[in-house]
Amino acid sequence: MPYPQMQNEIISNLKNQLISTLLSKQKPNGEFELFASTGDRKKFYIGESPFLTAHIIYHLHEIDDLRVHTIVGKALDFLEKIDYTDKRIYKFWYNNAIGTAFPFLPFDLDDTALVNQVLSLYKRKTVNRHVLLNNRSNDKLFYTWLKPSFKTLIQSPDYFFLFAEYLKSYRVFLKNANKLKMAEFDDSEIIVRMNVYIMMAINGYTTEIAEKEIPFNNEDIKKELSSSLHYDNAAMYYLTLAKFQKHSCFFNTTKCDQLAEEIRKQITSVDLRVNREIANSFSLYLSLSLINKLTPNDGVDIIKILKSTNLEDALFEVCVGNKKFDSYHTYTSVDFTLSCAIRLLNDFQILSSNVKI
Repeated sequence: MPYPQMQNEIISNLKNQLISTLLSKQKPNGEFELFASTGDRKKFYIGESPFLTAHIIYHLHEIDDLRVHTIVGKALDFLEKIDYTDKRIYKFWYNNAIGTAFPFLPFDLDDTALVNQVLSLYKRKTVNRHVLLNNRSNDKLFYTWLKPSFKTLIQSPDYFFLFAEYLKSYRVFLKNANKLKMAEFDDSEIIVRMNVYIMMAINGYTTEIAEKEIPFNNEDIKKELSSSLHYDNAAMYYLTLAKFQKHSCFFNTTKCDQLAEEIRKQITSVDLRVNREIANSFSLYLSLSLINKLTPNDGVDIIKILKSTNLEDALFEVCVGNKKFDSYHTYTSVDFTLSCAIRLLNDFQILSSNVKI
């Protein structure tokens, strides 16, 4: 099917509509709200969190639209304002919102890495990378929870507050992880580690990574995610892996082609009658785009989905609580899906401009 003129107009109109919708959903303080769903699917706002907002403005990077610039500017201000340490280290949420019981949530590498990815992309102040590098096991695997180290204290004495806050968090939160049903002391998992690697790569630093550390095919990924405490969505895994490839060029051309093939297998298995699966499809298509494997035919398919779907129902399951417990929460967002779709439409516009009529 020929791509150009009429398709370009449809893409432009859809993109404009979605940007307006996303702008209307941003809170006055710049945040995009993340919701938790319990086993009975009751949904509640978790309190101020940098997690979703960082993801969304990553997707919006380099989109030339005044409304997008407004969204990003407010979001960056929010991300900087909630960092009461002024060290650019972050935790999953800050306010003890209704329905939560974790006022002493520790700092973690996942949120710290996600926020610093976008702070770096948008040329803002970022974290001291040695604080993260000092937060690894003997096998050089990054821990999920940020623990103070004597090495960090020697290098940066002004990080003493990390010790004090960690001790408080440890006593109230991590030490009682089973009771609170959220965390494990030495938790380390692949999506968190990849987010740290992405942050390092964006900042121009290389980190020692073993290729075997990164699951690549669907079966290995399923196995990895089945033991993951905080992520169990394969679509999120592929999106993170695609970001990792985009910024690090870790895989050679052959491996990258194999990755695209695995992502397409996931796309063909999506049931578009299910709203949450629709959300996964946008994330998977965006994964293809990030590794430059998107095609004009993908554009035709995604337009069909957009024109036949109410994205307000397309909740993307971004992460979960500790899955070892029966009452874990699933954290969901429609705004994540919207930002994926906006980025895809923007990438399709660029792609179509390179297709000769």
